[in-house]
Amino acid sequence: MGLWNFFKKQEPEANCEFTPAPPQQLKVENRSFDRYYLQDQRFACLHLDNENIEVVSISYGGISTLSPQKPIASPSFSCQLSILGKRIDCDVKMIYQNEKNMGLQFLHMQPQCLLFLRGYLEYLRIGKSMQKISAEFTKQQDGQKLFFRGDGPTDLTLMPKQDASGELEPWLHLTLRQKQKYLECKLSDEIISTAKSIVKIGTSAQMIPDPSIDLETIAQTLCILKTIPKQNPLVNTEIITARLLKLF
Repeated sequence: MGLWNFFKKQEPEANCEFTPAPPQQLKVENRSFDRYYLQDQRFACLHLDNENIEVVSISYGGISTLSPQKPIASPSFSCQLSILGKRIDCDVKMIYQNEKNMGLQFLHMQPQCLLFLRGYLEYLRIGKSMQKISAEFTKQQDGQKLFFRGDGPTDLTLMPKQDASGELEPWLHLTLRQKQKYLECKLSDEIISTAKSIVKIGTSAQMIPDPSIDLETIAQTLCILKTIPKQNPLVNTEIITARLLKLF
């Protein structure tokens, strides 16, 4: 089965005309894929007619963006989508537009475009799966740290650390499994590092630091932080996200 057929059978094709939809109609949707809310132009944006348009949300089926300043002449058009510094060409069809937002469906999806999306959406999905766990399951005794585990498995440790003036400092340690290797991202004392380890059966993983910061690992970390549940008031990931975004 081709890659596009795998995704297509799970995402029903929209049957919509090119007419602006009233806001109340936009709430009624049948979705096979989760939609992930980004709402940060530093994270993702659409490039169209020399205009950079903020992506509000994204799924395998399409994206919603802020409405462009210039009118769009055709309901179907080509554009570029960028996520964390990487761009890809795509064909889209406008499903709706109002004063604030525009909804676009991906058309004629090519395998390279699906793989591009998967490189980010998979980690947005993992972020949603993260759950807080007790320190006793981690064999660590530091009461200040917060521990989370999600699909993969993916392990995330955060610590509400304050500097001398009482301001929160970004602190993070994340490990995730990617096929036959582990990836690691650390942020402490304003120092960012990444590392990798090959999985060997019967032995514990030993992380080998990357010679320079691996931006792919940073991008995956940012995706996980973007969608991690925020029920715990101590889980303030914005300061960490802002620090990591400076790398792009």
